[in-house]
Amino acid sequence: MDPKTRWDSVFSEGKDFTTFNDIFIDRLLLPKLDKKPNPVLLDIGCGTGDVLKKMLARGYAAFGVDASSVAVEAARRRTGLSDTEVVSGDIEQGILMRFRGESFDLIIIKLVIAFVSDKQKMLESAKELLSPTGKVLIITPLVYDNIEYSNPRTKNIAVNEKEFSPLLASVFKHIEMIHQDFLDDNGVLGYYLCS
Repeated sequence: MDPKTRWDSVFSEGKDFTTFNDIFIDRLLLPKLDKKPNPVLLDIGCGTGDVLKKMLARGYAAFGVDASSVAVEAARRRTGLSDTEVVSGDIEQGILMRFRGESFDLIIIKLVIAFVSDKQKMLESAKELLSPTGKVLIITPLVYDNIEYSNPRTKNIAVNEKEFSPLLASVFKHIEMIHQDFLDDNGVLGYYLCS
């Protein structure tokens, strides 16, 4: 099933994976970012736009992309952003090229990387869009070798930490895990800030 069909189906059911905890934003994320006037955000996998809305309220100019046109329409309604600011497209089919020439201070990739077949190419594409002091926040479920997970679905929505850490190191110079959440099914949600 192609990504658009898959995610249109999920978002048509009313699911939303994009929520961000305000305490995380204000206490953990924003203090780690360079303070500059008029910062610009790109949310890759923006879903229905909750993160976009929260970052707009914090003074960011915001852009988003999602495979689901259903989610993109909801994000536009939720945020008031235009069809040039929030777009639908497949990241593995070059939709990020649409943002060439832009310079982002923060790129968020939340709950997306596990579903991308060429993770390195996607991360390199995101890195090319960063401003000189920009950072990429990657949030993904992690699984660890030799741990039995109670939910068999966990391995389908997560990355293997042992494989993912070297991949990040091959693309970014600075990587910091700024937060972890423990998930119900014994997985860990890792928050990586990269530059």
